[in-house]
Amino acid sequence: MGVQACGRESGPTPTPGVAGADGTLSVLHRNYAFEPKRLSFGVGETVEFQLNSKDEVHTFTVRELGMNWVVTKEAEPQAQSFTFDLPGTYKLICTIPGHEGSGMVGEITVE
Repeated sequence: MGVQACGRESGPTPTPGVAGADGTLSVLHRNYAFEPKRLSFGVGETVEFQLNSKDEVHTFTVRELGMNWVVTKEAEPQAQSFTFDLPGTYKLICTIPGHEGSGMVGEITVE
């Protein structure tokens, strides 16, 4: 089962090949943005996220899905895996004070 972009302009499609995951996706954190900021996945897909910060501590947080990962500025990306079981559109935020209000928000769609 491959990761689907659902024909939307929502960012790159994760590439298959990670053991135990349907694909991997790199997400860059920087003041004050996620790159990419819109992500789409299929219900039941497992994705390994490679999270990296360009400047300081950030979070990759989707409260409705129970995701709240701290991302520090390190040479190597931090890996986190997640299986998307619930369809819907979810708000992605950085919970560091002031970051969400400065525009560090994104969107995850699960179909």
